Amino acid sequence: MKHDTTPRRRKNCAIAKTNSGHRSLARQTFCAAAAIAAPFLGAGTLSAADIVPDKPAVTHLDPIVVVATRVPEALSTVSPSVNFIDASQLAPAGNYTLDNVLREQPGFYALSGSTGNVASVFTRGAESRMTLITLDGRRLNPGLSNFDTSVFSTDNLASIQAMRGATSTLHGANALGGIIDLRSVDPFENEGVSGGISGEVGSFDYRRGAFDYVSASPLTKQGGGRLGVSVGGSWSETDNNRPNSHLRTTSLLPRFDYKVNDALTFNVLTRYHDYETGLPGDNTVPEGHDALSNANGTNVLISPGFKLKIGENFSLQTYYSFTRNEYESNTRYYSTWPAPAWTPLSYDKNTVDGHEFTLIANWKITDIVAIGGGFTFEEKSYDSVANHYHESMNSASPWLRVSVTPIKNLNLSLGVRHDEFSDYKSATTGEANVSYRIDATGTTFHARIANAYSTPDIATIAYDLSYGYGAPAHFETNSLKPEKNTAWEIGIKQQVNVLDGINFGAVFFDNDFTDLIQWDYANHVGYNINKARSQGIELNADVRLFSSLRLYGNATFLKTENKQTGARLLRRPDFAATLGVEHTPSEKLTVGFSATYVHGVEDVDAATYATVDNKDYTYARLYARYLITKNVEVFGRIENLFDQTYWVVNGYPSLPVSAYVGVRFRL
Repeated sequence: MKHDTTPRRRKNCAIAKTNSGHRSLARQTFCAAAAIAAPFLGAGTLSAADIVPDKPAVTHLDPIVVVATRVPEALSTVSPSVNFIDASQLAPAGNYTLDNVLREQPGFYALSGSTGNVASVFTRGAESRMTLITLDGRRLNPGLSNFDTSVFSTDNLASIQAMRGATSTLHGANALGGIIDLRSVDPFENEGVSGGISGEVGSFDYRRGAFDYVSASPLTKQGGGRLGVSVGGSWSETDNNRPNSHLRTTSLLPRFDYKVNDALTFNVLTRYHDYETGLPGDNTVPEGHDALSNANGTNVLISPGFKLKIGENFSLQTYYSFTRNEYESNTRYYSTWPAPAWTPLSYDKNTVDGHEFTLIANWKITDIVAIGGGFTFEEKSYDSVANHYHESMNSASPWLRVSVTPIKNLNLSLGVRHDEFSDYKSATTGEANVSYRIDATGTTFHARIANAYSTPDIATIAYDLSYGYGAPAHFETNSLKPEKNTAWEIGIKQQVNVLDGINFGAVFFDNDFTDLIQWDYANHVGYNINKARSQGIELNADVRLFSSLRLYGNATFLKTENKQTGARLLRRPDFAATLGVEHTPSEKLTVGFSATYVHGVEDVDAATYATVDNKDYTYARLYARYLITKNVEVFGRIENLFDQTYWVVNGYPSLPVSAYVGVRFRL
């Protein structure tokens, strides 16, 4: 029986007319011959696809981000200050924690050493507490200090989206320096059922296991809605390379969605993370010291919500979130009198609970004008076992954003936010953005000015209490003032359609801080700097020589100043740069290499509290994965490839060169 391939032949020839390159030239040659021969050969003639085998062209889709405006937008149209990391690229590279991901991003400096060491993120020179971390827009609870990004797992994430610069108008307090929004896997973007399990072992008795599962299906055989589930989790432990520096973590991120119809979806987002770790102290503490400290903690999120879409131009989203962060620490002392024994020296347990209600509405009035707005109520409470103390604070914040496109490719926006605080005076902040894209050259110009405001949140004050004078009265009479930032930036993004695509970005930024909160390490108390400044230049480039070979790099030049003393701000590098390459020579093999150089960090000496210069260092890593079958792969990585001896926080040495290997099974 003959099969008529004429329609397919015509389709292939039509494609050949629009494509360029050697392969499409072969198609065009064949199609020209086929057109001449068609009257003589008739139906059943082979098509160009049958004669000239050709792989479909690789299309690099423009990612959609929401972190810049709280509405979905193409990455190419938003500010060059926006970072987008596709989470599907993290597992092949062995990047399982947030600090590993941010280390290679422009504008961010992630402090991390050995696995489990407290790690923070400085964004454009802002304090680490000024970088807000959210999950699908929900505020996560850092507890008494900043989020420890070295144990913050990337399980069940679809992407990591970040915006550098003051973003308090849209995202509220704690976003004076920027925001990192973790986007969970949407089960309705998944076809059928997918999932997998993996295991990994490595240096310093490192062990890790992980799994993921995604499905979406009709609730009943008769239809009536769809139920979607995505869940990911991991467990890991390691002894590290110092006495009493062990770490064990468990992480779980389940998401449940119920789509009533195309207009209405309910979901419940949850997160559970716990850890137990030894606290070896800095390297000035002698080995075998007779004090032994340990800590454990739990971080929980439970957040139900719904999304409603009315027509093509109006959407509404609301959610409630409950978060809890528990931190428990104890120190034991080895005494030989009256008999050898470990006896308790100190114990404390702190709990920070958070409640958040958020409503967001977006209305596209015309093709020219769009309005977005919302309201957030947030409450935090703090409990300390050691101090027998309880305190709570709350805030209520409406905000509005108007965007206008008066002519094609020219985008203007204005935003305003008003915050009412229970324990501080109210504040109003705003921002203005302008961008223009030249289609002919693929060039986008962007400028932004914004101010931001943040009260000392309950965690900051409680931290001051816990490590300061220790009396509840110190909390009640806390003299820390709210922090402010006036920030502006100008930038450019350039797309070049040569090779397999080139993207380049450059941003100049400036932050002027008022009443920046600093920590007095010698006296263990917080205080305000009247005026401080950070400014610099960020450069980044992504070059695809062809579909299987990618080169990328970025650099951040940073200048910081405490205007009261003229000194630099601590723990911010003057210069940091990353270069990387990833090659996929075949569908089975992927190899990659990256190196990050850090220069010019001032810190506090762990022993004397004097200001010192930390050693410059280069952190390099090598990774590879190989598909044995379509369902089984092996992978490995080498961290700190050049075996650099350094620390990112003075007195806390990093891990030496270490190696890891694992296997992954997919459904």
